[in-house]
Amino acid sequence: MTGGRELLLLAVMPLLVRCQKPSVSMSPRLESIFTGDLFYLYCKDVSSGDTATWYFNNKALENKNSILKIAPAASKNSGTYQCKINDRKSDDFHVRVLGKVQRKTLSSNPIKMQRNVRCSLL
Repeated sequence: MTGGRELLLLAVMPLLVRCQKPSVSMSPRLESIFTGDLFYLYCKDVSSGDTATWYFNNKALENKNSILKIAPAASKNSGTYQCKINDRKSDDFHVRVLGKVQRKTLSSNPIKMQRNVRCSLL
């Protein structure tokens, strides 16, 4: 009776899919986010095609896409993000935007060179 088991699995599979929470991921995968950086948050769900509601610090955002673009990143973007699809909310995704990157620069002091060029006609 393996046919009955397969039929039962096919009947239960949509219920299992509906029980799973969406998840949030970031691209590019940055270890540190600095002021001015660009990154995207993705709401991943096994049932595609549904609109997502984004939450930032437990407040709903206007964006209804599964992709949330953060650019340019600023300290005000630090906090907790979640997405919700079909009444299922993701776990918290924490973002911390650090200050500007301290870049080392090389400075050069121009050296004035004098050239003594003599031309003579023979």
